[in-house]
This record gives sequence, C-alpha cells and structure tokens, in this order.
Amino acid sequence: MEKIYSIQGMSCASCAFNIEKAVKDIKGVNNAYVNFGAEKLKVEFDEEKLAFDDIAKAVAHIGDYKLTQKKSKQKETVNKYKKLKTKFIVSAILSIVILIGSMQRFFPIIADIPREAMFLILFVITTPVLFWAGSQSFKGAWGTLKHKTADMNTLIAVGTGSAYIYSTVATFIPQFFEGREVD
Repeated sequence: MEKIYSIQGMSCASCAFNIEKAVKDIKGVNNAYVNFGAEKLKVEFDEEKLAFDDIAKAVAHIGDYKLTQKKSKQKETVNKYKKLKTKFIVSAILSIVILIGSMQRFFPIIADIPREAMFLILFVITTPVLFWAGSQSFKGAWGTLKHKTADMNTLIAVGTGSAYIYSTVATFIPQFFEGREVD
C-alpha cells in the first residue's frame, strides 16, 4: 500500500534525509520518499505489518517532527507564517536599533550615552531577538540533539549561541580575556 502523509517541523534538506532514512529502516516499509518543499512523506508499506502510528512514532523519535494524515493544513500554515512574520518584523526593527547602538559614535543623538549603559541596553535588546525570534532553531536543535542527529537548526543554534555567550562574557566580564594570548 502507498500512502502520503504531511510532515511538520522540517527546516532543511537534512531533516528530510533523516526522516526518509528512519522510515526506510522500519520493518515492513518497502520504500519511502520525503519531499521537503511540499512537506510530504510518500511511503510504501505492508498494512498488515505496519500502521500509521508506527511510522509516526519513528518520525517523532528522530527529531521534533510530526506526521499527520491531514490532506489540507492551510490554516495551520497561515498561522505559522503569521507568527514568523511578527517575529521577523519585531526582530528586524530591534536589529536596526542594535546596529545603530553598536555604532554609537556615528550617531550624535546617542553619542552621550555612557558605553556601559549602551552595552546593557544592547544586551537587553539582543536577548529577545536571539531567544524569542530564534526559538524555532533552538527547539529544533534540542530535538535533534536528543536523537543524536544534526541539521541546519543545530548549525544556527551553535553559531548564534556561542557568539551570544562570548559577547556576554566579553561585555560583563572583560577581565576574563585580559592577559590571554592568541597564537
């Protein structure tokens, strides 16, 4: 029997590859194909040996993915994109403020703000940009980490997270880096 299911939670081609591989490894599955762009899984399997729940559990086991039998998920998709649009607009505005604050000497209107106060302001503004707007990447990375795999979310979370931690330490505990030599 051949069935097509919807997949939620994929963020890159690596996600699609990991799901496809996991489904193909299930006993009773003859073939599986994941279309990342369409967010669909096409699977050929023996209905006597396997049920939808078995496939859904295998998909959920490898990451923060959800397999559904829904034909149309238009309303869900619209809500998802509304949330993403809001996060984008808010984080874009805050990022412009962060950029301007980072180049304080070029903007006379903020030039008189003490550097230490500006560091604190930038830290307070940067934190929600990273952890609220970027929460999707951190959640995805955590899901893949739990299942000992990696995807684009892992790359984004490690890169932005380490830059944030480094900048936070350099801002609030600069003496940590004093006297350290770089070879």
